[in-house]
Amino acid sequence: MVLGSVVAGSMACSAFAAQAPEPAGRPEAAALAGLFMRSCFLHPGDATGLRAALVAPDAVPMRADQAAGLLPRPGMAFRIAHAPGHLMVLSFDDGWCGAGGIQVASKALTLALSQSMARQGTDMTLMGASADGREQRYLLLPPGRPALVLLVLLQPAGALMQASLFAAPMPDAAPEAKPGSGSARGP
Repeated sequence: MVLGSVVAGSMACSAFAAQAPEPAGRPEAAALAGLFMRSCFLHPGDATGLRAALVAPDAVPMRADQAAGLLPRPGMAFRIAHAPGHLMVLSFDDGWCGAGGIQVASKALTLALSQSMARQGTDMTLMGASADGREQRYLLLPPGRPALVLLVLLQPAGALMQASLFAAPMPDAAPEAKPGSGSARGP
């Protein structure tokens, strides 16, 4: 299952450490939300278009040996130079896209992401979350564009990628929620 590979790849990046309080006023969350909006949000399901948009010197392709632990299936990883939070973009050959980084405060990321979606006029609906809130699934409805699935993975301080945002077009085969049911099924 593709989603399982994405989750496994992100979990493989985590080296759990003791949870530290989130630092206030750090720029990493806004930088990661902005990177997600410029990459995965603009190029959902389009690995070729995404990779063409990630241009040097800001986006540096990682060597295969460097990216091996980040990519659980075929794709490319890019390190984003000169960005707070050691940001990177993962572009999977199947069209899934991920943006992630370290030193990213989870509450600040959720706020920055929801503000970015609001500026784009995109409805962001929570479809589900883990009991501890570290995994969240959203349905994104950008105006005039197909729906997207957004998976947010948050890890404790000390993880290789503390925050990861993965997106792909909503699968056509997924059943739609019945009006008034208040739920939708994700990937």
